[in-house]
Formats: sequence, structure tokens, C-alpha cells
Amino acid sequence: METAQCPNHPQTTATLTCARCGSFACYVCTSTVDSTLCANCGTRLAPAALDVGNTLQQSFQLLLRHPQALLAFGAVSVAFGLVTMPLTLSLTAAQKLAATQPFEALANMMPAWFGIMIASSIFSAVTYSVFVLFLGDALAGRERPLGELVREGLGRALPMLGLNLVLGIVLGIGFMLCFVPGIFLGTALALAIPAVVLEPAGPIDSLTLSWERTDGHRWNVFFVMLIGGAIFMAVAFVSGIGSLVLQPLGTMGTVVGTTLANAMNSVGITLFLSLLVVCYQRLSGRWSPGAEPR
Repeated sequence: METAQCPNHPQTTATLTCARCGSFACYVCTSTVDSTLCANCGTRLAPAALDVGNTLQQSFQLLLRHPQALLAFGAVSVAFGLVTMPLTLSLTAAQKLAATQPFEALANMMPAWFGIMIASSIFSAVTYSVFVLFLGDALAGRERPLGELVREGLGRALPMLGLNLVLGIVLGIGFMLCFVPGIFLGTALALAIPAVVLEPAGPIDSLTLSWERTDGHRWNVFFVMLIGGAIFMAVAFVSGIGSLVLQPLGTMGTVVGTTLANAMNSVGITLFLSLLVVCYQRLSGRWSPGAEPR
């Protein structure tokens, strides 16, 4: 098979095609900051820093520049809600039965609840992985075909599923001990979600990377997460009110309410994920200011 030569060292075989400019590079000409870039592109990366205002601005601009990604995430969320609608209707019926027949209601409720939890866990692992990968590419100024994006994202779904399980256990213990340790752990480990996809890394390694990246920046990360969480909760509250209003209308009301809730919640989720990715890339010193505006 024909091999390419490094333009800076013609006698040396290239070991990398730069993900940003497409030039060949040998081991010596590879960026020490990001192994997917040549040294020249690596020098254009910004230093590790996190400004709350700029981070929020960049996250909003990132979504506005790529509305197709936001619409796609919303569409698959609505589709997922429709596919799992039989479980949702079964759970709703069991909840109504609880007032008069609590034991029968519990027997009917548990299978539906477990089904929704398992399906939601798998769905979130897949969609989060693909969306985080897309955001990482956008911030780095890279483009890849949709098929490759989905394939690479699916390859990170299993580690993401494991990470979500580990995070749930760790944060659950933190909040059980006291509210403050739970908040601290949530802040220090929040960036494990982009780390598990963008490095890529395993569940435990991604927690370590998040701990290291947030060190010295946790107050700023906390304020970014606080604002993002407030927006997410506001959207979830409005969608929840809509579902409660429509639910008494029967099956059709539940279907419409769940569909609207999934569509609205997808907006909050995409914003929160964009905040996590922007924070991670900034604190890793791996994003290019020229790729997306600050």
C-alpha cells in the first residue's frame, strides 16, 4: 500500500492526516495537545480557560449555527416517545388505579416503569453519544459524513451507558450523605459525559478526566451548570404542566402531552449537552477560536 510522506520531513512516513487542515504529518509534526491535529493547527488552539459568559454565549451560538442538529434530536425524541407510548399508557392507567386497588396497580406499574427506564437509558446513551460527537466536531471545525458520525457515536454508546450507571450511583451516594457533597461531585464529574465520547475514554477514566479538567475551575463550571440546569428545569416544568392539563382528556391527551413534553425537553437536553461539551473543550485547551465564535 502506498504511503504518504511528511511535507516537513520528506524522508519520514506520515502517521497522521490532520483532522482540521487535511495535511500529512509525521510523529514529530503531530500536535502534543490534540493527537488528531498537526502541530500547526495545534498551535491555534486556545489555552485552557473557562469564562461563564463566553461559555454560555458560545453554547447558544453553537446550537443556532446548527439548527438541523437540534431538530434531529427533537425528532428522534418524539419518535422515541411514540414508540414507548404503550408503556406510558400502561403506567398512566396503573397510577389511576392506585387510589382504589393499590396492590393491583403496583403489579401493573412495575413492568411498565422498568421498561421505560431501560428503554430511556439505552436511548439517552445512543443519542447523547452521537450529539456530543457532533458538537465536538463543530467546535473543532471538523466535518464528517452523517453515516460516519452515527457509526462513531454508536461505538461510544456502551461506555456512555456504563458511565450513566456509575454517575447515578456516585451522585446518589453523594446526595444521600449530604446535599453539598452531591453538588460538589456533580460539578467535578459533570464533564465525564463529553470525555467518554471525545477522548474517547472508559467510564472510570472519563470520571478521572472530568475531575482533572475541572480542578481550579469548579466555581465557574458550577455557575454554568446552574444556569443550564435552571433553563432545563424551566422547560421541563412547562412541559410537565402541559402534560397534566392534557392527561384528563384520555388516551389522546396523554399521547399529545407526552409528544409535546418530549419535544420541549429535547431543547433543554441539547442546551445542557452543548454546555458540557463547550466546557470540556475549553478546559482541555482543544478548541479552536476560529472554528466557532466565542
